[in-house]
Amino acid sequence: MDVLDVDVPEGAKVADLRQAIVERVPNLATIVRHSLWAIGTEYVGEDVEASPNADIALIPPVSGG
Repeated sequence: MDVLDVDVPEGAKVADLRQAIVERVPNLATIVRHSLWAIGTEYVGEDVEASPNADIALIPPVSGG
């Protein structure tokens, strides 16, 4: 799944978006908990407001070597 549309109320924070994603796709709970978030080109914390129609990226944890 490359894109997931989730509706959250106006003024919702990234943390609210995280919760909405987990409610919609419970299997993502572990990944979402350990992921980074970006709005546009800026990394953001979960306390940042997710403005309407913003492009929000969930960056999953990666490993390698």
